[in-house]
Amino acid sequence: MSLQGTIFDVSGKHIIITGASSGIGQYLAKMFVRNGANVTGISRTAPRSNNEISGNVKNVEGVPHHLIADVTDADAMETAFDTAESRFGRCDTLINNAGLMEYPGRKSSQKDSREIFQRVLDINTVSIAALSELMASRMAKAGTRGSIINVTSALRGPKFSRTAEYCASKAACEEFSNHLAKKWARKNVRINCVAPGWFETQMTSKYFEKGASSVLIDSIPIKTIGRFEQLDGVFLLLASEASSYIAGTVLQVDGGFSI
Repeated sequence: MSLQGTIFDVSGKHIIITGASSGIGQYLAKMFVRNGANVTGISRTAPRSNNEISGNVKNVEGVPHHLIADVTDADAMETAFDTAESRFGRCDTLINNAGLMEYPGRKSSQKDSREIFQRVLDINTVSIAALSELMASRMAKAGTRGSIINVTSALRGPKFSRTAEYCASKAACEEFSNHLAKKWARKNVRINCVAPGWFETQMTSKYFEKGASSVLIDSIPIKTIGRFEQLDGVFLLLASEASSYIAGTVLQVDGGFSI
């Protein structure tokens, strides 16, 4: 079904997605292209494809232009934003999707544990806050009615005690996003979060490889692991004018897992 001409229409919009080389990020890039958007993917690694690479721009089947940059490197990201906007014009929507799930092993030293926690915070919280500020200021300066979507997680709470670092970083990201949403809403830039539940990606594959699907399904009221296409609605909503009065919210897409 075509969304062109509806309030969910994203055709012609320029959407930048971080962490677009695989998983949810790569899926979203393809989905937005199918819906007529101009999309730039940014990741610190090349997309998972055998296509030819020219410079730092990759053309993956069904995926838009892709730039190599580390989200924790402020200068590299500003350059990437400049490159993207020189190609497709000002950014209408930024999706901060890049994330890391890493945690200390049982035999990790205190130093190693600290370093892992810092790395997780740098990617999942600090970089998202910094990129939200950077893009919001660019949108405001350009007079764009912009949208920033920060991808957090519904996989949180005491049941994930072994991934406390990840859970804490995502909770902090949501809190920071709320503060930024209030600040930038005055400039017509909306900031919201999407918190996916259990989807099989490179990051969560370790759980599925151990045969955890049946156990996980028992804890999901809808009784199924998420399918990528079930993310379409919420991201199309937040990237389009359909969400023009939504700011500072967290939308859970988890089949009721967090209830």
